[in-house]
Amino acid sequence: MFCSKCGNQVDESDAFCRSCGQEVGRQQAPAILATPAGPKTSWAGLLILLPILLIVIAGILLWQIWGEPGKKRRADQAIDAAVEACVQGGRVEFDRRMVDANLAINDLDGEDMEIYAAKLDNRLIQFSCK
Repeated sequence: MFCSKCGNQVDESDAFCRSCGQEVGRQQAPAILATPAGPKTSWAGLLILLPILLIVIAGILLWQIWGEPGKKRRADQAIDAAVEACVQGGRVEFDRRMVDANLAINDLDGEDMEIYAAKLDNRLIQFSCK
């Protein structure tokens, strides 16, 4: 047995270390601490997290459909439809598609509205629709 303070060897019958005077007494076997097997899965936490995740995903999808990306996609589709109607030659259909294109462009914000209006004009000039 050894002294916990100075490290000198001590007889088991000694109550104190002969070198430093530290009380040594009888040492007990170290207690074995129970350790948990591992973290338990919290189903309650998962049940709370799952709906939040679904709401975030739904919000992103709705923004893609009705938000700015969806508005730009609708404007592009309306411009393409107006040019297609012009190329096919039906004046009534062309007028109707132009109304749709202008409504889609007016639904955009600020600079995007100007960009898409210029895009429509350029496409109409390109296909001799103006």
